[in-house]
Amino acid sequence: MPSRKEMISDSLFWVQIIAAIVLCGSQFFCFLETTKGQLLAMFLVMEGYFFLNLLLSVSAHTERPSRATGQLMGTYILWLALIGSNIAAIFINGSYEWNQNDTSIAVLAIVGTVALVVVAKLKGLGLQDPMLKSLLGILFKTVPQLIMAYEITQRGGAGIPAAAIVAGHVTSLIRIGQVLFALFESGRDRNRIWLCVSETGNEVSWMVVTIVWLVV
Repeated sequence: MPSRKEMISDSLFWVQIIAAIVLCGSQFFCFLETTKGQLLAMFLVMEGYFFLNLLLSVSAHTERPSRATGQLMGTYILWLALIGSNIAAIFINGSYEWNQNDTSIAVLAIVGTVALVVVAKLKGLGLQDPMLKSLLGILFKTVPQLIMAYEITQRGGAGIPAAAIVAGHVTSLIRIGQVLFALFESGRDRNRIWLCVSETGNEVSWMVVTIVWLVV
């Protein structure tokens, strides 16, 4: 019989899985019809975000194995696959045209990555440091979503279904809950702390996207 803590951890995990499939599934079929309001570069960079968070969860699990961190690893692996399917849908649609905002995201991601790595080196931090991974993750998720908000003001948000907006918050908040549960379950190591920072940055920027989507 699972303990109360295990039941909570399992509940967060399975709700996350279901919400992620709803979000990316709705986007997949929507993208087959229209990509209006979308940014391909955002999805490409988003893969980097989930990969970095996967690395943080793997490091956290290696340092202090727990049920919660094991589920976090599964969560991020699923997200990598689902976002990959959304990218595939955009290519299958065939109507998407790379635009200035895509270029802005790509340039900012590259320049930001170089800047963060240089600063980390000057501060004596290695490439495997949790703080660097977290800050890169925030860069890869926050900047594209803020540019996405600007894109919506310019082109509209018809390509973003309401289910995607709602599920985006649900999945983000649940992941924050999963990380917090991992913190309380096995202690406050730097991987768990910076993973929480990364997820919080994502939620804040998605709130901006939501407000713009509602207004426009």
